[in-house]
Amino acid sequence: MKNFKSLSDFNSYLGVPASLRDEIDVGLYHGYPLRLSSPSVSADFYRISIKHNFQGEHILENYQPDFSGNAFMFFSSPKQSFHWDTSEPWRGYYVQMHPALIHNNKHLFYNFLEYGQHEGLYLTEAETQKITELFNQVYTGYHDKSINSDILLGYVHLLFSFINLFYKRQFKDHQEGHNRITQRFVNLLNEYYPKEYHKGSGTPSVNFFAEKLCITPNYLSDTIKAITGISPIDHIHQHIVAEAKGLLRDNSLTSSEVAFQLGFDYPNYFSRLFRKVTGVSPSEYRNQ
Repeated sequence: MKNFKSLSDFNSYLGVPASLRDEIDVGLYHGYPLRLSSPSVSADFYRISIKHNFQGEHILENYQPDFSGNAFMFFSSPKQSFHWDTSEPWRGYYVQMHPALIHNNKHLFYNFLEYGQHEGLYLTEAETQKITELFNQVYTGYHDKSINSDILLGYVHLLFSFINLFYKRQFKDHQEGHNRITQRFVNLLNEYYPKEYHKGSGTPSVNFFAEKLCITPNYLSDTIKAITGISPIDHIHQHIVAEAKGLLRDNSLTSSEVAFQLGFDYPNYFSRLFRKVTGVSPSEYRNQ
């Protein structure tokens, strides 16, 4: 599978103009001789695009979006494979950014950048108009030499803020599917200690449950937060403390033994978490 390291190399492959900068590129799809079909490829950067009038297949790993709505937003993160096959050129905008740019401008990172195959963004008509306006603002700023990098990244941040807002709307609209994920997460969490996962994996983690559910950690985090109001790591911490309370009531175990039995490598990490959640230390809880 071909992997593209530079923005301009991918642009040449797709059929759009070369990038004007090394770490960020903003462009239009329409008006250029686009490559209409491609086998699986990947890139070393993030791609965010809005596509209008796309007919055919555009598959990220094993995910095939539904293109029947007003417009569809497509995201891919570094090293994710994607391929496409269509008979007609499509319209829209794209933003491409190297991870280093986001690393140096952490306010630009949103979890949706790494949802991957699990949650495309389907826009309403009003949202399509707003996102298209914001993409156009970013595109205009990118090609305006009087606009410096700080202003350009400000435009990008505004675009991402609205994308995040519209994702929250979508989570509320599609609660049935997200409820299923939440229930499966809760079931796995309740099974964690009875099935002795901690003996091989230590204390439960978001990554562990995301892998079991075949979704990305960021997507799991946003799904659980949208449905329950608290993050999965908070659910995990509450569950660990509930298990710890039962063990602490057994006076035959020391606090350190409880910590090791729950999968902690270091008892002080257990004590710190217990105090954070309950407001008291394990020994203080036992003596209450």
